[in-house]
Amino acid sequence: TTVYLSVWWILTIVMGAVDRIIGFLCVFGLYLETEWLVVGLKPLPLTNSDRIEGIWDPRFDPDGPKPLPYKSIESLSRSRISCDWLKHKHWCRLQHAMTCIKQDQMVNRTSIANLHTGGRLGNAMTSYATMLTLRHQFGLDAMVDLTTFQMLDMVFSNVREVPIIEERVCVTRSLDWIPFNDHIRKYNSSSLNKGKAIFFWPSGLASEEYIHGPAQLLLPNIYNIRKAFTFRQRFSSKVKKRIDEILTDYTKKVNKKGKSKKVSKESCELVCVHIRRGDHLEYEALNGVAHLKKQYFLQAMDIYKEKLQHPVFIIITDDTHWAFTQIHRSFKPYFTGFFNASQQDSAGLDLAFLSSCHHMVMSRGTFGMWGNLLSGSSRILPKHFLPEMVGKPLDLKNQVPLLDLSHAWMDRKTRDDLREHCPNCVKMLKNNKTL
Repeated sequence: TTVYLSVWWILTIVMGAVDRIIGFLCVFGLYLETEWLVVGLKPLPLTNSDRIEGIWDPRFDPDGPKPLPYKSIESLSRSRISCDWLKHKHWCRLQHAMTCIKQDQMVNRTSIANLHTGGRLGNAMTSYATMLTLRHQFGLDAMVDLTTFQMLDMVFSNVREVPIIEERVCVTRSLDWIPFNDHIRKYNSSSLNKGKAIFFWPSGLASEEYIHGPAQLLLPNIYNIRKAFTFRQRFSSKVKKRIDEILTDYTKKVNKKGKSKKVSKESCELVCVHIRRGDHLEYEALNGVAHLKKQYFLQAMDIYKEKLQHPVFIIITDDTHWAFTQIHRSFKPYFTGFFNASQQDSAGLDLAFLSSCHHMVMSRGTFGMWGNLLSGSSRILPKHFLPEMVGKPLDLKNQVPLLDLSHAWMDRKTRDDLREHCPNCVKMLKNNKTL
């Protein structure tokens, strides 16, 4: 016992000393930079009123841009990563310092790719899907940052194929990043796939197909993207239970009318009406775009009411009061009851519900776009922001759904070009309809 305790004491002293030495090197050597932002990008200005007590919001996380050894234990233990920093902090720090990628090691290795996320869950999904596709389609060592991974890991169980850049790279800002801001069709693998650190679309992945080609990039890989975004059991089970409650209530009320042919749950079709207001009202005002009025939602719901035999309308919204007062009772709408800004799982539950729909009336934003892509449902969507935006596409105020091929701004030349380079892209979204 005495020998064991002596060895343990010596190891503790040694590891403590190593830890301090590595910390010294991190500050004065490897991690000389004091600004921890990737390629100098700065987050959007936020106010304290945007912060919600008790909710982890990556936009307010001071650890987000720091190199791995300088993140707090809370940040490092929020999700399971390759090394357990909570239990083995000293070993993890030593292992990272010895194995992480430095600029002088980039010469003959596969190029690294990254895309800044910005925003919340919908944007994180876009970043991950883009990096996953760049790995599959171009063989790049594409990575996401830790906060993007953690946002997704809280909701999805299969988002570990794309590595975390802070785990693999010593200091992301120390690499000689080169921007790629062209249409994906112009990406040259022969000149870019070796020895480079490529920062894709620094201003954000544009929705317009003719600018960056999001449909041509992502749609051929949609199977793998959907597989990655597999919901964790707690989301799936709650949504399944709520859907069963709604269908039970609906069929009970319909069958109570005494019709000879009873309506079964299986014969019902879920029509999810996604009404996003909240922060989007401010973004629309900034861009001079009219807010979506109740007429848009009512007209779209009318189309499904006429088309389907047993439509069950379910409202998914961040403004329950507005939806309750504006959507006519004649549609017999149901509410999911999941939205709660002070609950961490709220967004994931709403997204899981959207992904379970047979049909969808879309609102603006990447959140609804991903709900629709995961469900594969038919959809009706509004005309979104004009191509002439204020600021950059990455700004939250300019977020618009990607892959909306039915937009008025997709001219014939762009559509023909898409058909030529990605023949299946237009066919894959044949259910799109624009009001």
